[in-house]
Amino acid sequence: MVVPPEVRRNTVLLILAQTALFTSLGPVSQLGSLISFELTGDSALAGVPGAVFYLGVAAITYPAARLMDRMGRRPPLVGGYCIAAAGALLISLAVVSELLWLVLVALAIYAIGVGSGTLTRAAVVDMYPSSERGRVLGLAAAAGLVGAVLGPVVVSLGSRAADAFGGEPLAAPWLFLAAFFVLAAAGVARVRPDPRHVAMDLARYYPGSAAVPDAAAQSDDAPSVRAVLSSAPARAAIAAAACSQGAMAVIMSTASLVLVFHGHGIHTISTLTAAHYVGMYGTSLVFGRLVDRVGRVPFLLAGIATVALSSMLFVLSLDDVVPTAATFFLIGLGWSLSFVSGSALLGDVAPVAVRARVFAVNDASVYTSAVVAALLAGPVLDLVGERYLGALAAIVALLPLVVLVRVLPSRIAAREPAVEAPGAVGGRGS
Repeated sequence: MVVPPEVRRNTVLLILAQTALFTSLGPVSQLGSLISFELTGDSALAGVPGAVFYLGVAAITYPAARLMDRMGRRPPLVGGYCIAAAGALLISLAVVSELLWLVLVALAIYAIGVGSGTLTRAAVVDMYPSSERGRVLGLAAAAGLVGAVLGPVVVSLGSRAADAFGGEPLAAPWLFLAAFFVLAAAGVARVRPDPRHVAMDLARYYPGSAAVPDAAAQSDDAPSVRAVLSSAPARAAIAAAACSQGAMAVIMSTASLVLVFHGHGIHTISTLTAAHYVGMYGTSLVFGRLVDRVGRVPFLLAGIATVALSSMLFVLSLDDVVPTAATFFLIGLGWSLSFVSGSALLGDVAPVAVRARVFAVNDASVYTSAVVAALLAGPVLDLVGERYLGALAAIVALLPLVVLVRVLPSRIAAREPAVEAPGAVGGRGS
């Protein structure tokens, strides 16, 4: 399929913005627990910064998506990246000031910007027909590998620069992140035409292909957000995404602190975190193509199983760097399988008129799960020890199996087209 030049240009700009977004995620889990412990001395509060961040993301996604469905994708995304830059600057100031309450306020502002930016992938999905969505989502995630690896590098370089110049190692990395978000905002501002306009007239951009305009999105028969979310494929995708994220948050929100307890320094932790993000994004392009060919649900199941197994392995090798890196990689890989297949499935069932809001409900569920998981992880670590973190994460990861068994017709799990939401037009499934 020939991709129009304006779509290719938009895709590149949006993927570069996502690179900045992915760069920003690592420092939250990597530095959040360390900042909390340094300012309070209480390991039970290790998960609080992560919880505040995820709660902020969950709270903003739907309002941002509503704006995107009304105004187009570009303006809310540009505003979100600017807010994230301001939040990063305030976090740095708060850490230097040694004020935990200000750190949490700044993290909430940061989360508002990042939460808006997470909907960038909805804008990417807009510009492609169903048969190409897994591939392009895999491409977006694979490009995010640059940002995912760059995040720990920024933390390491920032802390080294702070040590060299007498600054605060936990504050300096946020200054670099602010600059990344400014560049992302500038790039998204150049996106033309707006991806929503492309989605409303896919046939014009892909003449002679199977792509057709999303007619339902332009008529009175367009399904509501609730109608789309009531479909079995949407519920399965959201359950798998939310629980995979929650399980990952149990491990990663406290991982830095646990590794410090085992004698690892911040530079080793940066390397291990990079391995985790390689797992999250490094193989997504290959799996994205397979999701289009094989089907969405088999990869949802594979993601659930991988997250559960790797969570159980987490506590077995914390003293050794290589086995720990492998475990971190597998946790990320399981999440990636759920992310790519679930996002593609949601793109199939959600017409453009409500697509951003459907993605927002998914993201809100994902980050709410992460909030609960992060809040549980700290007390579990403090009260019963690290060995129970893996068990808790595995249980959370396996919860979607109940939903998959009860709500998915058997034909969806086979190699058959995904079921479109009531009233949706255009785009075949897997």
